[in-house]
Amino acid sequence: MEGPILEDVKQLLAQLRSTGIHHIGRSANYVAHLLARFGFNSNCTNVWISETPSVVSNAVYIDANA
Repeated sequence: MEGPILEDVKQLLAQLRSTGIHHIGRSANYVAHLLARFGFNSNCTNVWISETPSVVSNAVYIDANA
C-alpha cells in the first residue's frame, strides 16, 4: 500500500542535490515512536501550537535524566 508513496518520495528526493534516507531503529528514536503511536491510537486530530505534547515532554525528560 505504501509502495507508490515511497516511489514518489524517491523521485522527489532525486531532484535535490544532497539528500539521504536512513533507517533509524525505534530504540534510537523513541520520542518519534511514541508520538507516532499516540497519533495512530488517537481517534481525533491533534494539533499542538506553541506547546509540547505531554507524551513527548515526558519521554524527553526521562531520556535526558537516564
